[in-house]
This record gives sequence, C-alpha cells and structure tokens, in this order.
Amino acid sequence: AKAKASGKRAILWDEALELGELELPSETIIQAWRSRSHTSSAARRGVGALVSHGFYLDHFEDWEQIFKRPISKDKHVVGGEACSWAEHADEGNLDDRLGIKLAASAHQFWSGSHGSGAAAADGGLIEAKRRLAKFRCHLRRRGWRIGPVIPDYCPVEPLELLP
Repeated sequence: AKAKASGKRAILWDEALELGELELPSETIIQAWRSRSHTSSAARRGVGALVSHGFYLDHFEDWEQIFKRPISKDKHVVGGEACSWAEHADEGNLDDRLGIKLAASAHQFWSGSHGSGAAAADGGLIEAKRRLAKFRCHLRRRGWRIGPVIPDYCPVEPLELLP
C-alpha cells in the first residue's frame, strides 16, 4: 500500500509466490531469481515479473552462455536484472563481470533476441563478439581490467604513445 501511495511498485523475491495467503496487488512485481517457472507463476497470480534467473554474474558461466539465454516476451515480464552477490566479488573479478557479462545481459534484456536473418544463423554470436571486443578495448582504455572476449588486442591510439 505504501509503494502504491508513493507512485512506486513493490518488488518481491519469488518466495512470495509460495505464500498462498499473501495478497499480491496487481501492480506488484515478482523478481524471478530461483527458476524461470516463477515468471509464469507470477502471471498466474496476476502480477508482473522481473527476470533474474540465469543472469547472476557470479555464476561460473561465460558471457556467451548469458548472451544465448532466452528472455520471455510475455506481457507480464517487465524487465530483467543482472545480479552479483557481494561475497563472491572483489577487485580481482569485478571488472570482468561488470564489463562483459553485464553487457551480454543488457543486450538480452533490451533486445530479447539474437537478431534476425543471416545474423540469427549463429545466434548473433559473431556480431556480439565483434561488438564486445570493441567495448572491451573502450573499457581497457579507461583502466578496467578485463580479459579478452576473443583472441584479440586493443589497438593503441597514437596520442596514447605521447608522454
């Protein structure tokens, strides 16, 4: 009630769906973080869903697995969130997660697809590798410590060679 009164929508973890007696106002959003099935469970309860399952940056997946993960296009899915538990992150792995895995997640949340036509034949992976390799170089020039997307290198700008 407080969320609605202030013009906001409450977001609850998917465990709320297991509380059958809990009344969920229609503007409620369920963050489906444990299983994809919770997005359809949210729809059956008449509320929106926010997809997080499969988009945890600290799981041992590479960016390609995240990029290939489908997103439900059902009308009750209002968006997605890539997550990372703080106890699994430190200065040694945070840049890699936020740089490339988060970019792959964002692509899926925004586009929800792998392209169409010839680009879809490989799931858009070749084009994604090209774009992410370029993005990696952009971030490396700004001091991020990010490993390669493909066997690649970042060209040095002539101005960077000057003292």
